[in-house]
Amino acid sequence: MLFNSIEYFVFLTLTVLIYWILPHNWRKYFLLLASAFFYLSWSFAFLIHFAAVILINYVLFQPIVHRQSRRFLVLAIVINLINLALFKYFYFALDNLLQFVDSAFLSAIANKESDFIPEIILPLAISFYTFQIIALHVDAYRGQLSKTTSAWNFALFICFFPQLIAGPIVRHDQLLPQLDQQKDPERVDVTRGLGLIASGIIKKVFIADFLAEMVITVLHNPSTYANSFVAVAGFFFMIQVYCDFSAYTDFARGSALFLGYDLPINFRGPWFALSFQEHWRRWHISLSTWLRDYLYIGLGGSRSGEKRTYVNLFLTFFLGGVWHGAGWGFAVWGSVHGLLLSLERYMYRRTGWEPAGWGRRDGEITSDYRRRSVYNVFKWVLMMMLMWFAALFFYAGVDATLVQGILKGVFVPNPEGARYGLTSQHALVIVLFLFLHWVEYNDYFPGMDWQAIARRYAPVWAPLGALGMLFLSSWKAGGDLPFVYFQF
Repeated sequence: MLFNSIEYFVFLTLTVLIYWILPHNWRKYFLLLASAFFYLSWSFAFLIHFAAVILINYVLFQPIVHRQSRRFLVLAIVINLINLALFKYFYFALDNLLQFVDSAFLSAIANKESDFIPEIILPLAISFYTFQIIALHVDAYRGQLSKTTSAWNFALFICFFPQLIAGPIVRHDQLLPQLDQQKDPERVDVTRGLGLIASGIIKKVFIADFLAEMVITVLHNPSTYANSFVAVAGFFFMIQVYCDFSAYTDFARGSALFLGYDLPINFRGPWFALSFQEHWRRWHISLSTWLRDYLYIGLGGSRSGEKRTYVNLFLTFFLGGVWHGAGWGFAVWGSVHGLLLSLERYMYRRTGWEPAGWGRRDGEITSDYRRRSVYNVFKWVLMMMLMWFAALFFYAGVDATLVQGILKGVFVPNPEGARYGLTSQHALVIVLFLFLHWVEYNDYFPGMDWQAIARRYAPVWAPLGALGMLFLSSWKAGGDLPFVYFQF
């Protein structure tokens, strides 16, 4: 049941209507039932496995939250990581082991098409709910949770359907307190909910899925196309991934708002950031803060000297890359970002000069602003080139050898390479992306009363918006493509 499908909109509409008809005391249980049905629509076996995971973790949660038991905390983390490793990294580990060990027995197990053992299939959302559960246990151990957390609240916190499949990875203080709050349907922020879902539709259907056609065609056959088109396809992939994943978050946040729940922001215009550190403060915020709070700080953070800090940064992003998928492409992608963050930290500590945003500072003279702007543009272009290089490994994912062909397609002259049919639609999509991204980068201009503006100019934007959507929907946009992050 994809967010960008008719089935989901029917499901969401019925869920919202029934939810607000029910008395307050029944709504939480209905949401739990709706979330189970949502997950069931993907797989009955996955639902049984997911229910078992929740039950086991609730049993382990009791001694952790009531007695701050370190032993049970370690046990809970180990069990959840084993569960994740078994389903996500079993074949990856086995394939790498077979590079050094010649074993017919292991080869038979590694062959997914053989009947030796049933194929291990990756349960939907396992990476996201595993991190969410681990954070909940750690916060409980630290004494940050109420000891009266019920089994119903525990289960709904983990399987709340809007953010279940691909985040955001919510913390206890971002969702648990909302579960028991008395909600008033008249106070539901319908305008913001509709705006987020509309934003999700535009990003997913009209940008990400539209660009995906060129990305897949060119990057899977880089030797066929001229160098410039292979390079452009790499940049289109960067836009595609952002629009695809941030669209999911927009759908999730918009859906939750209709039910009276406010999920945290997960993206703030990361491609306009002026440093790698700022980029990761704006990209997949719930994951980057999770890695910081539960992995980087756990490794020692920046408390153990400068050299150890660089090692911790590298390890954090290497593991963050592996979290994305069981393939060396993801590992290299994470490693490249860890190295870039470490190098940037080293350079800024030596020079003491960091970018301070695109805007003009208070009291800054014109010559200084121009000089800083030139530096900002140069730094931004360099960042985009380096992240384009890293993105190629992310695209390759489980098949890192794809990167070699793509890089040859970019840098080895290919005068006979074909041209991809870029059109004015591609230019319009890029302009649309840049506009939406700039608005997001500026936090949607929070000083403005968007609801009042929307009501005032409704006679203008409503027909224009309808015509625009009709025009865009006339394209062959491929709106039934799954979300990229569903594979994680």
